[in-house]
Amino acid sequence: MKENILTSWDFLLLFFYFIVFSFALRKFIFRKATIGEKKLLLIFFFTKVVYISLQTYLVAYVWRMTDSMYIFEESKNMVGLAQKNFSNIDLIFKSALNYKEVLWSESGLSIQPGSDMERNFFLVRVASVIYPLAFGRYLLICFGFCVISTIGVFKLYQVMTKVYHSPKYKKAIAFCLLFIPTATFYTSPIYKETLVYAFMGFLAVNIYNIYTNKKKGINILLLLM
Repeated sequence: MKENILTSWDFLLLFFYFIVFSFALRKFIFRKATIGEKKLLLIFFFTKVVYISLQTYLVAYVWRMTDSMYIFEESKNMVGLAQKNFSNIDLIFKSALNYKEVLWSESGLSIQPGSDMERNFFLVRVASVIYPLAFGRYLLICFGFCVISTIGVFKLYQVMTKVYHSPKYKKAIAFCLLFIPTATFYTSPIYKETLVYAFMGFLAVNIYNIYTNKKKGINILLLLM
């Protein structure tokens, strides 16, 4: 690995982003949540941030090249192509094959062997969008994925506690959805599981809103999309 993907500055920026997004999540995204839910959200979010820090440490010093690193490197290439020629920004909406052709023609590079980029290219798109806000740092791109996951999974928790509203179920639902270590660890950094788990939450919200006739037309449209 040519560059140090983990520095003290990464942790400083991570702490700053954590403070900002903790406020934003409670004040805007989950503004209608109860005080208890907001406290639980903060604990859940903090847990996921700890997990992405641990995962980044393992990638930097133990695992080295992993699928998430392949995705990070390809997002770096995609952003580089967009900086070189702004029209290349449309690669976000094109296939991995189009990306591969442009990458080779404009920079002489190719998709790294073994990266399975055809199946992981959606992750590259998401990472590329987050990349500028993350200052091109692996840990902060993981944080972007972590935020998406936090929103989706906590919305799933809210739906489940509305469906199974008995207090005796709430602790079990919270533990199963939010705090099982393996599930939370593998649904926080730059993994497919992170987005899958998040979109399960968004899907659950849509279905619940349709079932309860809450903005039914909009939610049906979102579900079809």
